[in-house]
Amino acid sequence: MKVPVLKDTFAFLYLEKNIYSKRAIQASLEAYSEFVGAALQDMGTYTVVRLEPKGDDFSLDELVPEFLNFVLSEEYKSSATDAGPHVQEE
Repeated sequence: MKVPVLKDTFAFLYLEKNIYSKRAIQASLEAYSEFVGAALQDMGTYTVVRLEPKGDDFSLDELVPEFLNFVLSEEYKSSATDAGPHVQEE
């Protein structure tokens, strides 16, 4: 993942397609839809997410790392489910 680009009112997140699935990104955007507006664009080996906060409750400095952690969590859940019965959940 490239370093996120934060501007005053939006951020660009560059998520590597070979690590982060569109499903995980879409699920994360849905979960965060109360807090952010977003647009997706494919750019080479990256899915670029443009995030804009909705309202003043949370800053981009707060939203970006939380959103990225959520995407990673969604990707992990997906890969654990796809891995089959040898993966144990605690």
